[in-house]
Amino acid sequence: MTGYRSKFFRHKCPESGCYIEGLPCWDQLIESFPRKIRPTDVDGFVEINGSFLFLEEKSKGVAFGNHGGQFSALKLLSRLPGVTVAYFREGEVTDFEVLILDGTNQQSIRPCSKNQFFAWLHNWTVRADSKERAA
Repeated sequence: MTGYRSKFFRHKCPESGCYIEGLPCWDQLIESFPRKIRPTDVDGFVEINGSFLFLEEKSKGVAFGNHGGQFSALKLLSRLPGVTVAYFREGEVTDFEVLILDGTNQQSIRPCSKNQFFAWLHNWTVRADSKERAA
């Protein structure tokens, strides 16, 4: 299941069906894993011309690097060429906080505005989208 809301999801169940009812049931698959291990819920994943972006939003005050399985996996993936991970959350002191992992420039948590994050996201998209045109 996706970890975000969107106006594009079916949510008027009586009229057009419910989003959750269209998802596969993984109960038997989940029973195969030990110690209550569950598949991770990455909030978003985008691929443009071989560039990969994982998006993960955390709640205000929740640590980005909680050393859980998801963070470890995304950190390892970010070391691969063309893979970027963007953690973001509402800031406690500043408007917004972002942690970008891209393998070549592991960055610390930095305060920014939502508009600055959206500008970074736009620039990532432009770079990824131009790869095909340049090839």
